[in-house]
Amino acid sequence: MSPGGAARAKNHAQSVTEISDDEFALFQSLICREAGIHLAASKKPMLISRLMRRVGALNLESFGDYYRHVINDRGEELIRLLDAVSTNETWFFRNAEAFAALTRLLHRSDKTLRLLSLPCSTGEEPYSIAITLMEPELERWTGTWLRK
Repeated sequence: MSPGGAARAKNHAQSVTEISDDEFALFQSLICREAGIHLAASKKPMLISRLMRRVGALNLESFGDYYRHVINDRGEELIRLLDAVSTNETWFFRNAEAFAALTRLLHRSDKTLRLLSLPCSTGEEPYSIAITLMEPELERWTGTWLRK
């Protein structure tokens, strides 16, 4: 893309800032079906901000046009969409509140628990669960680890 074209695409992307409730619902359904990511209504501003650049780069007039483009393309653009809406970060004990809640639950419960960690691109999250289960006061907990 030429420098002038890049500037026009950036300006165009910034001009597409509204998404209708119907368009948002289409994206919610597509993203859930393709990636299992459930976007709450509160994520509407996030979706707008993450997709504006693609709408501009493709010189589209609306998010509805972008949705139709993704559906018709069904390949590389779908991957770009899913990459734009997913959180691409990982670290040990990433969500401190979740691990605090897990620890409280483990201290209070004597039932069998099944834990699943899906957002684990490089493994820090399931290792964090294992580390939590290895705390001395939780030694009564044992686990079977499944890996696909």
